Amino acid sequence: MKIPVHHAVVLGCGASGAAAALLLRREGAGVTVVDRVRPGAERCAELEAAGVQVMPSESELPGGAFDLCVVSPGVPVNSPWISAARARGIPVLAELELGWSRRGAGIKTIAVTGSNGKSCAVKWIAESLAASGLRVAIAGNYGPPVCQVVLEQPDLDWLVLEVSSFQLETVRDFRAEVGILLNLAPNHLDRHGDFATYRQAKARLFARTLPDDVCMVHEACAREVCGEAGGAGRWFTFGGAGDFVYE
Repeated sequence: MKIPVHHAVVLGCGASGAAAALLLRREGAGVTVVDRVRPGAERCAELEAAGVQVMPSESELPGGAFDLCVVSPGVPVNSPWISAARARGIPVLAELELGWSRRGAGIKTIAVTGSNGKSCAVKWIAESLAASGLRVAIAGNYGPPVCQVVLEQPDLDWLVLEVSSFQLETVRDFRAEVGILLNLAPNHLDRHGDFATYRQAKARLFARTLPDDVCMVHEACAREVCGEAGGAGRWFTFGGAGDFVYE
C-alpha cells in the first residue's frame, strides 16, 4: 500500500537515506534528513538541490509536523531519534518498505535473508529470472537501495531483494510473493542483544504473507521461525534429510 506523505523526516544520510529523501521529494513531499554528521559535499549538494533540508544532530529529532519517519538500516530501533518519533506519534518505516511501496504496478518481489549467502543467492535468482526473459533488478542490502531502483526502473517484472535484520526491524506491511530464509547463526548480537531477538527480526520477513505467497526456510530453523512469524503464506523447508511443506 502506498503511504501518502506530506512531510517526512529521514534518519541517516547514507545511500539508503539519500535515496528515500530523493524519492519523497520527487513525489512533492517536504523532507528533512537527520544524521550525526553532515554528509559529503557531493551528496549534500545533490540533496539540497532537490530541496531536501539536511540537519546534523546527535540525538534530537527536529520539530515539525512530520507524517512519516523513514529509517536507514544503520539506525537501530533503540535510537533516540526513533524513540522521539514514536513518542510524537510519527509512523516509523524502513527505507526498504518505502521503496517497495512505490514499486510499479504488477512488479513482484523475491526477498532473501539469512546469516550467510544472501548476496550469492540474490545474484543467482536475478540472473536466472533475467535468462528467462524477465525484467529484473537487484536492490536492498546488496545493490542499490530499493528507493533508488523503483525511481530509476519503474517497468520491472521482479524485484529481487537482499534483506538484512537491520532493515526488517522497522518494516510494517512489507511482504514478498517469495520469501527465503537461507540459514540462521548468531550474528549482529551487538545490535540485537541476543539470538532470539535476531531470529525474531528475520521472521518479520514472513509476517504479512498472503495465502498464495511462498515462504522458504532452512529446515534447521523452520519450526521456531514459523511459530514466530505469523502470516498466511505456504511454508516449505529445504536443506534437511527430508524436505516438507510445513503446516
